[in-house]
Amino acid sequence: MKKSLLLFILFWGIISSQATAQIVPLPYYTGFDSAINSMSIYSWGQSSDAEGNTSKYKWAIVSSASAPSSPNMLQSPNAALTDPAFADTIAQWYVSPPLDIHGGEVIDSFSINVFAANCTAAPSDSILLYLIEGSNLPAVSYGQILLADLTGMASCNHNFRDTGNFVIPNTIFPFSCIAFKYYGVHDSFQVSIDNIHISRHTTGLTNISNNIDNVLVFPNPANNYVQIALPDQPNTTGNIKLYNTVGMQVLKLDFNDLSKPLSINLSGFAAGIYYAEIQAGSNKYIRKIIVCR
Repeated sequence: MKKSLLLFILFWGIISSQATAQIVPLPYYTGFDSAINSMSIYSWGQSSDAEGNTSKYKWAIVSSASAPSSPNMLQSPNAALTDPAFADTIAQWYVSPPLDIHGGEVIDSFSINVFAANCTAAPSDSILLYLIEGSNLPAVSYGQILLADLTGMASCNHNFRDTGNFVIPNTIFPFSCIAFKYYGVHDSFQVSIDNIHISRHTTGLTNISNNIDNVLVFPNPANNYVQIALPDQPNTTGNIKLYNTVGMQVLKLDFNDLSKPLSINLSGFAAGIYYAEIQAGSNKYIRKIIVCR
């Protein structure tokens, strides 16, 4: 009982403290080129690693001729180029300003260069993209949802690559943030990021609904099959697209009527989290599906 009460107090503490915060509207774009005061609602911020493993070396907005949008880009520390006497790993977050995202939005694109001196990340290296729910402080946020593991983009060149189409799952909070979580060992692993764009939707749909009563998804968690239904929208045509956590579309099914459940075969999918994007007429719904094995 005491534990439940404490969780309730923490939950509403986060909500009440952040509900009145200034929130950056969508669509959102940053090339990290504007001079923004650190106290501005548009500023990004450094945050300690949730596990308490931090470094004195910081992320920074740096000037670079190779930045996709001139003159600046966002860059992580580089463990191999720091003070040789300081042998600690670097484990840090870099967090966006509070954004008007509740689920159903899309991180359309951003430019990224993941540089590794050995042309591949070391086993301990990682760069992860998260949704931080209800706070810009990961350690006290309501939840941290992994949107993409970008570590595999590591190479030994300094060329930027564009990535995106990461669907943001539903959240009940008045705002959330996106964040990059970086972990680097002493082996020259450095990340550069530019041109982040987030929109409410990119498919031309006129309405995105977060009303959970509109969509039935069961069983969830699922094993070999999941069923999806829109009982209040008979004879509506559309499609269902299934995305994995790195934003890759892994399935598309068309339908003529979802008022009766449509069964989706998941037997060929690995265990993990997926996102179903349901386009029904002019409406779009995003639902998280957990596949268990």
